Amino acid sequence: MTMDNNATIQSAPGLDPGRGEAFPEFQERFPMSLRAARGYANLNSKQIFTKIAKVKPDVTGPFTLRIEIDSLPFSLHDQKGISLTLNSNQLQGGGSISIENCSNFILTASGTCSLAHADKFFLKIHNCHNFIIQDLQTTGGRHTLLVTDSQLFRVSRLQVEKGHGYGIIIFNSSNFSLGHCRIENNLAGIMVVGNSGNGRIANCHVSKLHGFFNCDAGIHLCATSNAITPEDLPERCHEPLSIEQKSRRPRTIVIQDTTCADCRAQGIYLEGAVNCLVQNNIIINNNKEGICFDWGSCYNLFIDNIVTLNGERRSLSEEEIQVDFIGQYPLLEDGSSSMKLPGISIDNGCMNLIASNKIAGNYGGGIKMIRSAMLNAIHTNTLIANTIGNNRFLPPFHGISVLGVGTGTREFTDGKKSLLDFLPSIANSITDNMLQEEGHPLFLDNKCIKNTIQGNIIRRNPACTGRKSVFKKISAFLRRWAWRCCHIAGKKTS
Repeated sequence: MTMDNNATIQSAPGLDPGRGEAFPEFQERFPMSLRAARGYANLNSKQIFTKIAKVKPDVTGPFTLRIEIDSLPFSLHDQKGISLTLNSNQLQGGGSISIENCSNFILTASGTCSLAHADKFFLKIHNCHNFIIQDLQTTGGRHTLLVTDSQLFRVSRLQVEKGHGYGIIIFNSSNFSLGHCRIENNLAGIMVVGNSGNGRIANCHVSKLHGFFNCDAGIHLCATSNAITPEDLPERCHEPLSIEQKSRRPRTIVIQDTTCADCRAQGIYLEGAVNCLVQNNIIINNNKEGICFDWGSCYNLFIDNIVTLNGERRSLSEEEIQVDFIGQYPLLEDGSSSMKLPGISIDNGCMNLIASNKIAGNYGGGIKMIRSAMLNAIHTNTLIANTIGNNRFLPPFHGISVLGVGTGTREFTDGKKSLLDFLPSIANSITDNMLQEEGHPLFLDNKCIKNTIQGNIIRRNPACTGRKSVFKKISAFLRRWAWRCCHIAGKKTS
């Protein structure tokens, strides 16, 4: 799948944040995600592309200096017009590469760097402008590339494998492009953090990541507070703070023509991202959701993607079960959790557009609005067979679910009510989708009101809360209760 910036792209319909004022529920307690969204415009895809059109570094010679990097550690400060060549197969010594306060430079690598675990970052770039990094290949080590407080740069053909950290981390930087990069068998993939924007991630491949925290997703866009510094990355940037306090937000970032596959966490995780366009990607076989809109993510466009075989939660370790707070749900015979995840989830996300996607064969449903999903538009998607994780311990999963999950979660034990909203999902529109699901394709929690459901083509039964559905819920609850009793008794006797 390829696409250039001049292609005709579907624009977002109008999603007016003022609509919230029409609902008494919002006036009484305006949700955090809507308050945090104030001040941002509802951009369509053409407007987003206009903002990233200037991501074209103009690194031109003749260079004033050419440097061969053949021994480590290496540092470069306060230079411009430099051509750097990294001879990866002939490196002597050990350590990292640091480039700071430089401009108009290019770093070209040859061969593969075998990294030690001692250095936190292999290549660190800080406060630089107008540069290109190309053909860097690494294996092992921790985090490969960190770019902070920089502008107008391109990273191309980077390849990372078997690392115990991230392939790429970009922090408080703008006007960037990541193209034709490949990250495989790593802990985590690409993280764009803080006040970073006007960037493009295109034609990349992220797969077989073994990190299982949400922040270990294939691509993670992460909002932070002003307190986060480069020294906090990546371990301390997922802060236990409210949505409104995380005011440095990734914005106007395009993720396009990219594959996120076989990750233990999500394929893509949006944690407070704004005005991002996720289009023409393949998101397949990730153990958690294909994509999650979380922590006040708003005004994002998710268009023309393929989302399939996500959410199985297979082969869970005891640590994974504790991290995701799902110990109360039994494991199935194949070692996977009975609590499956959907292809797409929205949790404290508002005014996002999910349109024209093919969502098929996911385990815990196609699209699930978990709680406090407000004013989102689910439009013209095709959803087929997204309940393959249905099991005897849980009520059936659905093609599209609109929920209001309460305060039962223990993601943060102290002051959790001040971090996220635990409210019903209200005022969303679900229109003109085609659903062909087993059982009930649509499910709306009776606490979730003011949602618009119209024009959907349903090949099987429409949403209902009939006697059969209630019977299944009661039966599933009793099976879980019996399992927990046996589980507790087994621990006492062992």
